[in-house]
Amino acid sequence: MALLFMAAARILEVGGEHLTLTGGEGVAVARVLPGAIIVPAHCEGWAHYSETPLDIERIFTAAGLGDRLRWLEPGRRTSFNT
Repeated sequence: MALLFMAAARILEVGGEHLTLTGGEGVAVARVLPGAIIVPAHCEGWAHYSETPLDIERIFTAAGLGDRLRWLEPGRRTSFNT
């Protein structure tokens, strides 16, 4: 399992580059970790994200890796059978 900070967070005060992974970079990580469950984290609730969870799902699905994504629900205990 890989917990990845995603959604391409951008903060103008530190420049235009993203501070967390893009969906495409998440796909690249998933390919390096074949078979790993990918858990996107730190992806919503703030204005500095330039991608949404739906964007991430679409990118992973287009790459044929959508079945490897698992999402956390705030305030809920989650376990993954890997």
